Amino acid sequence: MNNKVHMNKKILTDCMACMILPIIVCTLYQLIDEVLVIFSGDIVGKFSDAALNMHWKIGMDNIIKLSLVLFIIIILIPLIQFLCDQITLKKALVHNRMIFTKYLECSHNSFDLNEGETQFVLEDAPNTMRLTMLTICSNIIVIPIGVIYLIYNTTKINIPLSVIMLTSVALKGLIPFMLKKKLEYYNNIQNQYQAKRRSCETDITQNAVMIKLIKIEESIVSRVNDLYYRYHKEYEKKYLFYQSMVSQFKQFYDTFIKIVLILIGSYLIMNRNITPGQLLSMIVYISSAQKLFGLISEVVENLPSLKNSVERVSEFYENKENNNGIIITKFESLSCRDVIVYYDDKPVLNNVSVNISKGDKVCLTGENGCGKSTLAKLIIAEIEPKSGSITINGINRKDVEIYSYRKLISYASQQPFLFRTTVRENIAIGDIDSGKEKVNEVAKLFGLESIMEKK
Repeated sequence: MNNKVHMNKKILTDCMACMILPIIVCTLYQLIDEVLVIFSGDIVGKFSDAALNMHWKIGMDNIIKLSLVLFIIIILIPLIQFLCDQITLKKALVHNRMIFTKYLECSHNSFDLNEGETQFVLEDAPNTMRLTMLTICSNIIVIPIGVIYLIYNTTKINIPLSVIMLTSVALKGLIPFMLKKKLEYYNNIQNQYQAKRRSCETDITQNAVMIKLIKIEESIVSRVNDLYYRYHKEYEKKYLFYQSMVSQFKQFYDTFIKIVLILIGSYLIMNRNITPGQLLSMIVYISSAQKLFGLISEVVENLPSLKNSVERVSEFYENKENNNGIIITKFESLSCRDVIVYYDDKPVLNNVSVNISKGDKVCLTGENGCGKSTLAKLIIAEIEPKSGSITINGINRKDVEIYSYRKLISYASQQPFLFRTTVRENIAIGDIDSGKEKVNEVAKLFGLESIMEKK
């Protein structure tokens, strides 16, 4: 449990390290926007009172102030927001690279996800984590500052009216807290469905020709349809109904609060407790109050998404291969002693021992399923045995830096593999520092000059 908590903190810390600058810029423009909207409410109220009382100088002064506020809101804030978007995109690429590195550093044999589900997690989970963290962190800073400034302005007008307005809006803000468990549940179900759907899509795109050859198109389409209709019937329909009811209630409640505020404000005007301009300011303030408490709702609603995205990414942080051990620069010997490997609870290798020394030429033979490929995977450190030990140069492999060990291995797969890019880039991808001349030499050596730019 403690390891899980520590790992989740590590995931959040890595994300925060990448997103700290976007969070600062995002918080800045949201804070300026919120303060200016509240400030404009005060200006509108004073201008209205000045116009009613025929105080033209005061009215013109407030028009100038309002024009300046509108200029900042319409011109300056969008520029800051654009800057925030650019910084966020740049930092997102850094975070994506970090997640991909974590994925490549972990032991893939222990994955519970299939290929399609892994692709979905790699694409969706880091993006969800960044956006929810950006929203939560910026809102947590903006909310208290905005609320304090709003209370300062409303209590200047009328304290009882201010209390009624803020209490009414706060009651609406309790809705997300009451529904937090439901939100978390449906968010988790939605992520599971999307991962399964991506898995089906991957199967189809990778095996399209075979699907047509064995004539199972209808079965495959039915499989995808069944997945969607089952999700829609059991979860999505209820979730959409639930969202619609909450949305309708919020709209009704917002209108109700404004009507109540206008009625109470009109009564106070008749009793000369406030001015018409101050009531107009309160109407502007109620929109700001609803927006601020809406930010609280965003925080509550985004917490389940952040939690689920961290849990999905955690698989890439678990079972990390050892890249901090003893560096191996040359091969002397490899020894497997009493190793046992299970596939689906069945032993494929059972108490197998192998010794290979420098200069040995070893050939593995045997019938299908006897464990030849499994033993090869053990040797290249693709999998780990259930029990037994493996030593390299007399050193336990768990104490060896796996990256340095793999640099000593040349591996030819049974199935050719190329990245989906040009032949030139496939040649250079193993050595990113290799120059164009070196790549051309390799291409000439294997007769590939004419197809270098083909994909």
